[in-house]
Amino acid sequence: MSDAFSESPLFDPCEFQLATGNTVKIVFAHFWERLTDSDRQLGAKPGQYFAIRIYSNEDVLSNHTTLQYELRDKYEFDTAQVENIWEWLQSLVENRGHILYDGLEDFVDDFAQQISEMLDEDAVQHFERLPQISDPESFDKMDDSVFNDQNQNERER
Repeated sequence: MSDAFSESPLFDPCEFQLATGNTVKIVFAHFWERLTDSDRQLGAKPGQYFAIRIYSNEDVLSNHTTLQYELRDKYEFDTAQVENIWEWLQSLVENRGHILYDGLEDFVDDFAQQISEMLDEDAVQHFERLPQISDPESFDKMDDSVFNDQNQNERER
């Protein structure tokens, strides 16, 4: 299988140039897994997965962009965050913040930090929405005094 999408990108690809003039293109789509020849010979079938791919022409002899990084769903990000990620990318391009990056590594480091902060923010929001126990005494009906020394003096009498 090739790098082809299984369907068109789910968000418009984001494309911009870094301070060095190198082009960066970011795509979120459903991709086919690449199988090794031995996996194919054993009859394995490629699966599909969601990913954010970062293409660039940095350190490439031609002007064509090549795949530089792949961030896979459930490993480096969560699909629930993609809309927020794309909003951040669009803001970066609209405000011309992309020209502040001296190279692809600088951008990728900041991009990873932004994704991490979005995931942390979601975790905090989830934690804040945990259900409350309205009657804590009815939650744990086991008498835990047999497991600790709080009644030791009474038993010795």
